[in-house]
Amino acid sequence: MRVITELKERQGGTVVITVVGEMDIENAPRVLSAVIEATQAAPEVVVLDLAGVDYIDSSGLSEVLRAHRFTGSSGCRLSVRAATAQVRRLFATTGVDRVVALD
Repeated sequence: MRVITELKERQGGTVVITVVGEMDIENAPRVLSAVIEATQAAPEVVVLDLAGVDYIDSSGLSEVLRAHRFTGSSGCRLSVRAATAQVRRLFATTGVDRVVALD
């Protein structure tokens, strides 16, 4: 799995974290690490771009929720965009879509 962090400035700043590959028990912790690093720039929004994620398991889902809690406690918000049908289905089935904003 690749995690690419890209800073984009817009009204206080948005950090886009692009995730490619599988978010499973082996790789998912990298996403939270990227979110923690991204909040150092004090953005208003941290965006997880999951368009390139072809598989996510419960550990990946857990890391998204941990990232959501971390960003909230850091004074910014987390948004997930471009999620694949499989990711959206998992978020809906587990109720995560009621907690984490999906764009």
